Amino acid sequence: MNIDFTDYLISAVHYSHSGGCIERVYVHENQDGHVGDYTAVSPQWVVQMINLGYTFSTISQSEDGGWIKGRNVIVDNVDGVDCIKI
Repeated sequence: MNIDFTDYLISAVHYSHSGGCIERVYVHENQDGHVGDYTAVSPQWVVQMINLGYTFSTISQSEDGGWIKGRNVIVDNVDGVDCIKI
């Protein structure tokens, strides 16, 4: 499926054992409209990339194996700390 919406795509989010903080996200690079392989990165890396001007959105896989765009990912300041908001 051809995807032309953001620079990077997030397909999974892993939370800490307490469930309060995002520890890791699976990020795919948008490769000429196609979803590339994923890399596990920290949410801080995503914040840095957004601050540099790159765009992120969530994706989920459809029943036929294609990808469906979800929400745009933004940076949100929580108690003085920049976090990703999905």
